[in-house]
Amino acid sequence: MIEFYDGPVQTAPTTTTATTMTVVPITTQATATPIVPAAHLIKPDEQWTPEDLRDYILTEIVKRQPAAASRRNPAAEMAICRAFSERHGVNAPRIARYAFTIAQGWWNSSPIDFRRFSKASDTYFANIIIGRLPQASA
Repeated sequence: MIEFYDGPVQTAPTTTTATTMTVVPITTQATATPIVPAAHLIKPDEQWTPEDLRDYILTEIVKRQPAAASRRNPAAEMAICRAFSERHGVNAPRIARYAFTIAQGWWNSSPIDFRRFSKASDTYFANIIIGRLPQASA
C-alpha cells in the first residue's frame, strides 16, 4: 500500500552567489610574412641547390594551400629535396616548375605537396613530367 503525504514540504534555504566575470575578447590576426628566400628565382636551373628547390616548392605549396605553412616538417622537406636533386639533377627545378606552372599545383586530382617529390612517387610523377619537358636533360 502506498500512502501520499499532503502536508507542507520543507525545503532547504536557498542561497544566491553573485560572481562577476570579465569577458576579454580574443582576436587573431593573420599577417603575411615571407617564409623563404627567393634567390632561386634569379638562378639558372643548373645552379639550383636542394635549398633553392625546397624554397621554390614551399613557396608554391603555401601560395595554393596557406594552411600548409602550419603543417611543415623542415627536416623531411630538406631530405626529400636533397634526394630529388640527386636523382634528377638539372631536371629537378624543371620538374618542380612544371608541377606548379603547367599542372597548377595539382597532380592526379590531388594538391601537390612535398611527398610528390619523394622517390616513391618518381614513377607516377617526376618521370612522367620529364617525358613532357621540352629538351629535357638526362
